[in-house]
Amino acid sequence: MRPTRPLRSVAAIGALALMSVAAAVPAVAKNDSAPSDTSSSVAKRPVGPPGQAVTFDIASITDFHGQLVPVKNSSGVVTNGGVLGVSGVLETLRAQNRNTIFVANGDSIGGSAFESAVLEDVPTIELLNAMDLVVSNTGNHEFDKGWLDLRDRVLPLADFDYLGANISGTPELPPYMIHRLTGGAGVTVAFIGTLTPELPSLVSPGGIEGITVGDPCTATNMYADRLSDGRVNNGEADIVIALSHYGHADLAQCTFSANVDAALSGHTHDPIVTSVMRADGVDIPLVEGQNAGGTVAHLRLTYDRKADTLAYDVVENIETEGVDAAGVPFVEKATPEVLAIQEAALAAAAEAGKAVVGSISNDLLRPVGGTRGHESSIGDFLAGVALWQGDQITGADFGIINPGGIRADLVYAGDTSTNPLNVDGAVTYAEAFTVQPFGNTMGTVDLTGAQVDTLLEQQWQDGASRPMLRLGLSANVSYVFDPTRPQYDRVMEIFIDGVPIDPAATYTVAANSFLLEGGDDFTVLTEGANSVDTGIIDLQSLLDYFKAMGSADPDYVQHSVGLALSAPLVPGTTVTASISSLALTNVAEEPMPATVQLLIDGALVGEAAVDNEVDTETAIDADVRSLVDMTGQATITFVVPAGVTADSPITIVTNDGYTNITF
Repeated sequence: MRPTRPLRSVAAIGALALMSVAAAVPAVAKNDSAPSDTSSSVAKRPVGPPGQAVTFDIASITDFHGQLVPVKNSSGVVTNGGVLGVSGVLETLRAQNRNTIFVANGDSIGGSAFESAVLEDVPTIELLNAMDLVVSNTGNHEFDKGWLDLRDRVLPLADFDYLGANISGTPELPPYMIHRLTGGAGVTVAFIGTLTPELPSLVSPGGIEGITVGDPCTATNMYADRLSDGRVNNGEADIVIALSHYGHADLAQCTFSANVDAALSGHTHDPIVTSVMRADGVDIPLVEGQNAGGTVAHLRLTYDRKADTLAYDVVENIETEGVDAAGVPFVEKATPEVLAIQEAALAAAAEAGKAVVGSISNDLLRPVGGTRGHESSIGDFLAGVALWQGDQITGADFGIINPGGIRADLVYAGDTSTNPLNVDGAVTYAEAFTVQPFGNTMGTVDLTGAQVDTLLEQQWQDGASRPMLRLGLSANVSYVFDPTRPQYDRVMEIFIDGVPIDPAATYTVAANSFLLEGGDDFTVLTEGANSVDTGIIDLQSLLDYFKAMGSADPDYVQHSVGLALSAPLVPGTTVTASISSLALTNVAEEPMPATVQLLIDGALVGEAAVDNEVDTETAIDADVRSLVDMTGQATITFVVPAGVTADSPITIVTNDGYTNITF
């Protein structure tokens, strides 16, 4: 078991009245709701002897994902301070109050920006050490390379504890950490760390074999009560903070113990300041920062042991692209140590990423906003790479890719300002790496046709936090679905190489290890036969593909098309066909159809204009809202021709030819 690091102490602030950070740090958050009442307070049970009141600050980041550089817009204006902005905010808070506790809420590493990912996130851990991170929760991305990598490589690099109160099978991760303040007779603040119970579906299951994840709320309450029961032999703390890599909406459903004083959430990438009610009816702050260092979640609390109260002086998100009270940008206040580590990392990463590995004839793009329920040109391209790799090793019938495994676009426009080799159309190592940074290996598995149908049905995950996960599909696969049907009955017909699948036949699917191990709840892939792991990293497959092919062209064909009929096709009756999923969502950058035709038995029965407004959320029924790719919609009302039977072929074809499917 890894020994617990010594408690950090910070200097007392004395009786000096501190200016509110809301005034001293005017850059306030992109909050989804109003800050908590700064005059609110709750009664506390003193743990130790009476002492003076002590004010302390908690500064938290979440889902940092190795953001080593500030993000700028097209005008060169910083829109996210990244690590420099985080460091600057910390320096501002510490200048006001040396009793400032810096914590992280998971996903600091994994799924990272290239500059960190290409160096295995070592610079990010070094930067967190340099910024005196006191404690961190584990997020799902800390497990991207498996528990053994976290245990044997990451933990020894970190000067802080990683927590996992609701994780079993990993005794090396402590459930909580107690931090002792200086002043106020040694007030202690405990952080209880939990993470999302969806961990098994978010990382490769093989990497966390033997690990189980329990309910975050139950674990938090159990340890909060233990830390407040008056028994010094099992740990005691004056203040208890829930540090949970669990979305704020999910965490808000918890009924926290009366011993929990505030909650910091993560995982959703959404900055929010709100509150959650405890079991005793008291509202406590619930705050989540923006991902990639966009904001620092900030709590300023005053604990008066003599009066037995805890006051919430400030509850906010501080935007890292902002400025301090004197107008100095936070990014310009980063410490020399942080700057030195960042500069060394950028130099090493830049050198590694300059090489050109291939070329593209046009942009290969993710859906608008990165929505994972939509088909995309880059998703279908990478599925084609998986099929190509599978053919090299075992042979494969089709390829797939999970949408969450695609972390960037491949853009045709070059940028020679930092790399003279990166001309228009060039794909550099850095760009290829950024697209697939997780290091999954490639493999194949045999599925029956019936299991292939289940695989596509499992894209709809009604009730999950991401209820639609659209697989990227190689160019030889297409299917028709009815979005009005219930779950597991939406896929109507599937074609591989233009031939309807045979439920009893065997098909070899090529995919990455994340999917093959049942990641993203595509569990049917674990039920197949003859599973083969090639040991070849997905990035290497992409590099090998470009080496063999030289270049790649985007495929704008819609592989999944929606069709719902208002009534059965009975000759002579009037039926309305609702057609959807006729366009990719990057309608400003990629081709979009103007019209669509519907044919039955080869005869045209109707034509309509296509509405290409991006539709990211469509009601499936009264209770379920599923992120379904409905972009590119049309409605055709027609009279069913004479002679139509149950076996009559239906054809949907757009004027641009990118949708042309008969079933």
